Amino acid sequence: NAASAAIVGQAAPGLPGPPNGGMAPAPNQPHPPRGSLIIAAGLAGFFGLLFLRRRSQRVAVAAALMGLATMTTIFAPAGAPLSAVPQASLVAARPSDTELFGRPISTVKPELGTVVTTFRPATGPIVPYRIRIPALGIDTVVESVGVTARGLMDVPSNIWDGGWLATGAKPGAPGQAIIDGHLDSVKGSAVFTDLHRLQPGDRVYVSDVAGHEVTFIVTALQVEPLDGFPTVRVFGPAKARLLNLITCAGHFDPVRRTYDHRLVVSATLV
Repeated sequence: NAASAAIVGQAAPGLPGPPNGGMAPAPNQPHPPRGSLIIAAGLAGFFGLLFLRRRSQRVAVAAALMGLATMTTIFAPAGAPLSAVPQASLVAARPSDTELFGRPISTVKPELGTVVTTFRPATGPIVPYRIRIPALGIDTVVESVGVTARGLMDVPSNIWDGGWLATGAKPGAPGQAIIDGHLDSVKGSAVFTDLHRLQPGDRVYVSDVAGHEVTFIVTALQVEPLDGFPTVRVFGPAKARLLNLITCAGHFDPVRRTYDHRLVVSATLV
């Protein structure tokens, strides 16, 4: 005898959803002055030809006025009404940080400042301040983040920082500690741009402000869909001492203003 059933993923009460950790660049903006100069030169040549032939000064003056109006429209300042700007110059606007995250996100690389250079093994769980991933050349600050009003894990306030879910497990404690980071920004790459390059066996070092450090070894990389994200497996309870790194993956959805997948790097305490 045999039976089968479809298992559909459901939201897990009390657990956050995956973070929104990246924003793809929009297409390059056109260069309206260059096109305007070409049009202006063409119009000037046309007006000059009319005047030289002197067929009709009245027609030439009318054409000059029309040309002037056209150039005024083309060179309309940024604050001009949309109706005054040629349709060809309108492109999809870059999504702002506020639209994506509800608050501004800094793109300036932070300085670690005066930090310890001598690390020693932690004797227990730590509150993370710094994360180092030598295989990717990452050495940066870790912020404490919470859960947004939408029930998603929040993201760090700087695209070059990591963000530790303060409502979850501490690194080194039983359970799954979560650190997220941005994949990219409208200005280019971010802290976890190359996270997909990690391989099982690579080391991840997380330390507190005093230099007490816990070491994790990467065990797996998994790309998960945003719809149907395995919340319990990534954010749920665990007996082992684990660390999950999360960032965006897949394709950028301009309608939802986020990527359609998430990359989860799983690691276990050494």
